[in-house]
Amino acid sequence: MVDPSSQEIVLDQGTGERRPLTKGVVESSRALKWPNLRAERHRVKGFSIEGIFQNHVLMVPMSQTVTVEMELKGRRKKLDFARGQVMIHPSESHISMHSSDTLDFLTISPTPRLMTQVCTEYLKSASVIIQPTCATGDSFLKAACMQIYEQMKDRQPCGKMYAAVMAKTLGLHLAMFHANGITEEYSTSGGLAPFQLKRALAYVHAHLGSNGLSVAKMADAAGLSLFYFIRQFKINMGVSPRQYIIRQRLELSKTLLIQNKLALDEITQKVGFQNKSTFIHRFRRVCGVTPFQFRRRILE
Repeated sequence: MVDPSSQEIVLDQGTGERRPLTKGVVESSRALKWPNLRAERHRVKGFSIEGIFQNHVLMVPMSQTVTVEMELKGRRKKLDFARGQVMIHPSESHISMHSSDTLDFLTISPTPRLMTQVCTEYLKSASVIIQPTCATGDSFLKAACMQIYEQMKDRQPCGKMYAAVMAKTLGLHLAMFHANGITEEYSTSGGLAPFQLKRALAYVHAHLGSNGLSVAKMADAAGLSLFYFIRQFKINMGVSPRQYIIRQRLELSKTLLIQNKLALDEITQKVGFQNKSTFIHRFRRVCGVTPFQFRRRILE
């Protein structure tokens, strides 16, 4: 049974309260655990939203035309929301929308992180400014939303991969045809944007002692897909992300060895290697001596 409370959250600017979009969800992608994309079908009698969405939210009517009241550029206006139309509500923008009709509508919600990935990989920009739209007749946008909905209903084994492809397609379409302006550009000569590299390196240095530190999590910190991140990181740094992590761990281990306060087992844990044998092997391979030899030479 589907939880009727929407996972799509609306933030009340006045009180800071976080509320579900509706409590009338009848179908949801929640159990499918799609990355960076959510789909929900809502059926509600009467509807009121006032606040800010965390994600970009596309609304698609699933039945008859309904009348909604919206605030547009500081003025309230009534409009008919009909099948074949799509409303676009960007992340972090204020929405005021009310209706006394019975509504049956679909929401497709790409995350801001997805939009960052799409902009970086395909448009060579940090992000774009998605424009709010009350009722676009964009047939491609509507078709993409319905394809995602159909995939949610079918729940096929390959659905997660299909959803990931459709999410990027949807994001690219929004960026190309429903955006107005790039918020930050970077060189098209290759490599990560400065802000992306900074995030990835900061994550590494904050988690050097953790066994959970991984290249995948570096990519997450930069807001990029794994394979794209690996290629671009190497352009910036001259080494792969994995090699960079190992080198930084070894540099930290040198500092700890010089301080001569910790046993080798403790240093192994402090710098995030799984065991002492791995640490010694890596150290000797890169530095040409064992940690014991390194410490002895420094202290002689």
